[in-house]
Amino acid sequence: MIILLGLVVMLVIGIVLLVYFNDSETCEMAGFALTIVGSICFLVAMIMFPVTHLGVNSEIQQFKSVELSITQARTKLDIESAAIYVKIIDANKWLANKKYWNGTLFDIWIPDEIEDLKPLK
Repeated sequence: MIILLGLVVMLVIGIVLLVYFNDSETCEMAGFALTIVGSICFLVAMIMFPVTHLGVNSEIQQFKSVELSITQARTKLDIESAAIYVKIIDANKWLANKKYWNGTLFDIWIPDEIEDLKPLK
């Protein structure tokens, strides 16, 4: 959220420099540069938001599927146990990674549903 706010502030400063300080060539160039860079970065951030959000939602569903598979497979103790533990480790690594990034500046791109997931045991 802070990133988006920073980009909006950059756009506002750029527009103010373009509109109110157009008598100085330096201010006009700085305003133009801030407006262009701010606009491009803001556009990229707004495009990334739904793409990343959907990707993480898909991974959450995969995590739940793995959790269900592990629960069902634990009723049988055989050679597949090693494969199950590898899957558990992978799923827990993914979950820890997403929970970490959900607590940083990039939390807007990760759905809050991630906090409801518990590590597999």
